[in-house]
Amino acid sequence: MHKRGLRGTSLLLTVCVGAFLPAAGATRARADLSPAILACRAGVARSTLKLTKAMLRAVTLCNDARDRDGAMSGTDCNDLTAADTDGSVASAQQKFVAAVSSVTGKCGGVSPSDALYPSCAAPCDSTVPSVSSFTDVATCLVCLARHEVETTSQQIHGTPASPLSTDERRCEGTVGGSGAKLFQAVVKDVTACEALDEAAGATTTDYCTTQTFPRQAVQNAAYGTGNKIVGACDLASFSNLDSCASERFSLAECVGDDVLASARRFASDAVSLSPSEATTTTTSTTTTTEEPGDPHCPDRGRLVLISHDTNVPCTSNSDCAPPRTCDTTAGICVSLSNLDSGWTGHAHHSDLDDGVITSSFLHCPGPSPVCGQCSVDGIDPTYGSCRCSNDNQKICDKPFANDNTNCGGNSCECFFGVPIPLSSAGTPACIVNRYAHDIAGTANVDDGSSEISASLRTRVYLGITTTHPCPICAGTCSNSSTTSCEVDSDCGSGNHCVQDTPNDGIRGGICIGGDNNGQTCDVTGLSPSFPARAGGVKGSGGGGYSLDCMPASNINISGAGLALNVTQTTGHVELHANLPCQGGNCQCMTCTSDPTSPCNSDSECHGANCAISANFTCTSNADCSNLDLGNCSAAAHRCTKAASISCTTNTDCKNYTQGGPCNPSTCTTFGGGVAPKPNGCLDGVCNDNGDGSAQCATGPDDHTCDGLIRANGKGILSCSTNADCTASDPNNGNCTLIDRRPCFVDPITADGIASTSFPVGASAFCVPPTANPSINAVAGLPGPARVLNQAAGSAYCASDPTVKYQPGVGGCP
Repeated sequence: MHKRGLRGTSLLLTVCVGAFLPAAGATRARADLSPAILACRAGVARSTLKLTKAMLRAVTLCNDARDRDGAMSGTDCNDLTAADTDGSVASAQQKFVAAVSSVTGKCGGVSPSDALYPSCAAPCDSTVPSVSSFTDVATCLVCLARHEVETTSQQIHGTPASPLSTDERRCEGTVGGSGAKLFQAVVKDVTACEALDEAAGATTTDYCTTQTFPRQAVQNAAYGTGNKIVGACDLASFSNLDSCASERFSLAECVGDDVLASARRFASDAVSLSPSEATTTTTSTTTTTEEPGDPHCPDRGRLVLISHDTNVPCTSNSDCAPPRTCDTTAGICVSLSNLDSGWTGHAHHSDLDDGVITSSFLHCPGPSPVCGQCSVDGIDPTYGSCRCSNDNQKICDKPFANDNTNCGGNSCECFFGVPIPLSSAGTPACIVNRYAHDIAGTANVDDGSSEISASLRTRVYLGITTTHPCPICAGTCSNSSTTSCEVDSDCGSGNHCVQDTPNDGIRGGICIGGDNNGQTCDVTGLSPSFPARAGGVKGSGGGGYSLDCMPASNINISGAGLALNVTQTTGHVELHANLPCQGGNCQCMTCTSDPTSPCNSDSECHGANCAISANFTCTSNADCSNLDLGNCSAAAHRCTKAASISCTTNTDCKNYTQGGPCNPSTCTTFGGGVAPKPNGCLDGVCNDNGDGSAQCATGPDDHTCDGLIRANGKGILSCSTNADCTASDPNNGNCTLIDRRPCFVDPITADGIASTSFPVGASAFCVPPTANPSINAVAGLPGPARVLNQAAGSAYCASDPTVKYQPGVGGCP
């Protein structure tokens, strides 16, 4: 594997732009920028798109040819001089220099310093030691563009074997082609953003490249790139490739990271050349100089998540340990945690894993002893929530960065919890929540209030079975430490199943199912209901889960992960039904610019598309001319990227000049999901129960088998007759359980609880569709989700991490 270059923090955020940007917060006055200067700067930025397009095309085509032709094995296609076999790059460079330096062009009569191009940035400052003319500006940008394109190409292509097999070529070609498109998307979005920002009288040079990067258009492009690579790179072996990872999901992530990093740096140059004024590291927000925290205040906060259900029977609250109370109807101790997903109601009242530990860094300025409001400054990997992208069994401690020590230079991914087993209407699924980038927010260590934002990439896997949706971290038999077991009967007469001790850091269990089947594991989360066991005995189900035991990658139905932008608060949240849909108004759809991007209003959608085809993005009507509308579908006699255009051959779909207007992206599609409705009720009427839940007024009523139940006694396996239950297992019982379908009222609301002992975080957000029609139809995706997370909370002193902070008192040494 070749050496990696500068990496980003995640698929959607990158690190370290400093050599090309003013320091965060630094101001360059723009109040005096004349229309001529604004036009000059916009013209330079636009011209860079043609320049980088030619360079990216050259290295991509050269690598494609090398992948096919063994005679080219000695060609370095990541070198633009070698890759420019037809002279197109040289021609593009000449045109770029001529366009930028022309005295009759956009910059005629404007000086480089007035236009905020004072000097050339490294590594091209030796090539252009001073900038006194726009010829110097153009020469510098050509040099920087070559450097970034060659760097990106080396990172994502490397030097693979030549020739490659058909499947390997498809993967390698997708890496190059989708990477090139992502690079262009970044440059296009940043330069367009900057032009609009300046026209509005902006007073800083870093808004589009730091403060708001990546905007939604770039996030969507990165997400699309990841999905394409995952789809094209289902290889048994990556040994002939020399890219940045050796597994398709890791490859999707690292290609996105590397391209975003290089494209962002070059876009920064196109916006404003500058000397190395500062080195700024950014994660989810711009990092500025921060005053040290008070050492007598906490610097870490810890939450231990609490599931809603338990296998603890009760008749009154006195039978339950706080914060749980007794649900006398179900006869078990419960908490306030809850998960409701989708509009159909099938996936409401699901449960979360219990005992999962999450930890974050705190910055508490104080003054002590009572420290009050603190900022949440990222994930603390102490409890094993971060894993190497190339091996989930390897724990790492450099979140969202390359970890040379633990991961051999591969990225360190961080997760919110462990795999979550779900089963709705007999359709099982396994959910894995990965952070796209670091968390941020605030937490008050004295009153327990908080608001934390997280960008998740949620991987959805087909459930292994109805009773075992996710791989489990199982026990070992007392008579054989290498034999896995779920219950005593798995070990033979007279023996028992020894379960792993949760969260002790010792891998005393064995994974059953998934990519890590048979490997050792440490339980770091518990489900009270899954695995489910037939027989109808309450409290007989449940098992351990771990990041050591991941689902099989070949049953992933969400690519690099569904994009979920979640803010959890101890306050009040609402999600309103703003969008016209079948039967009324709905909360969630997807954006026309990217059907994988969930939204609740047009304001959440960014970018624009040519009216004739949603596959072509644009910033002006001019971008919609000369469209290439894909291939001609023989069956439909329509261009594949514009179903309204008739064709008989592929030629009919090329260079189509009537692209229509450039229409802003809107929240009006449902992507590959099902057409949304307000709810799954028979008559569309949803009644509020007054306790935070709601149910359909007249049905439907869902029937399930009474011998296969959750911890709360609710059924798992859908049925119409008794035969539906016993067909797979006689112990599944009869079709006797009946429950009225739950639903969402408008608006969807949730209330958190501020508490220093057992806080409740509330959130409501939109979920995009998966790639599986059955999951989408059962859950109702795209659709809304509501989550309540109750946890046991604590904070630990910076001066002594073994000492707990005492809310309202302090007590740190």
